[in-house]
Amino acid sequence: MAKYFSRLMFISVLVFLVSFFIHIMLVSLFEIDETFWVILGMVVAPTGFAIGIIGHLVLRLKNRSAK
Repeated sequence: MAKYFSRLMFISVLVFLVSFFIHIMLVSLFEIDETFWVILGMVVAPTGFAIGIIGHLVLRLKNRSAK
């Protein structure tokens, strides 16, 4: 189960970086201000990262107390 939270954290970081890059490219090349990529990068990705960290820590503490 911990590997799923680790994957969620990794994917969230990738989504943040990709959405940031796409937003910058759209603005600089085509002068299009697409808010979808901003919302994806600034709201959804950090939320997924926070869920991944919290889930990973909860499982780690749960396994530590079980030993």
